[in-house]
Amino acid sequence: MKNRIKQIRKQKSISQTMLANAINTTRANISLYENNKREPNLETWLKISEALKTSVPYLQGLTPKYHTKTIVQMLQSSYIKSLTARDLYLLRLNSSINQYLFISGLNDKPLPTSAIPKNNNLNLLNQDHLTNLDFWETTFSSLLHSSDFSNFRLLISQSDFSKQQIIRMLAAIIDDYSLSVAANYPKKLILFHSFQLEKMKNHLSSPH
Repeated sequence: MKNRIKQIRKQKSISQTMLANAINTTRANISLYENNKREPNLETWLKISEALKTSVPYLQGLTPKYHTKTIVQMLQSSYIKSLTARDLYLLRLNSSINQYLFISGLNDKPLPTSAIPKNNNLNLLNQDHLTNLDFWETTFSSLLHSSDFSNFRLLISQSDFSKQQIIRMLAAIIDDYSLSVAANYPKKLILFHSFQLEKMKNHLSSPH
């Protein structure tokens, strides 16, 4: 498959020598990459994408296996399932999304002050937002345009992962993104973690 390195480089008026210097390699290597005579490793792809300010999949000429909208739909449907689920990967996603919503101030509902019913998990969204795909796309727009998300799409496009594995990876990306947002709202992060700890204590102390 023909890559787009040369096309993007020329669009940005960057010479082979300039690109080579930016990623600490030789002009000869850039020529080999552009003519598909040598395949860059993942680290090199990431360096080229950063230098040319575009995503790795687009540079590679790939058609994504999972489009952004498909991933958002997966995120939304999995969160809805997580509200009554006992599966650990869904519980992890529930916590990750709620943490992001709360820290970012995008939650419709406050953290509850009383115990959550035993058969339900935390839901910080009202019904309109819960079922509105546009809301999910807007809410996670910054994350969806991040380099971490681009690399995640590259990874799942190149390998066969189960839905559970993809959801676990998404939860980890959301957690990392939440921590970057929390740098501006440290008290919110502490409050959410205190709530989670109290919830865990209540769960462990309640009869099963």
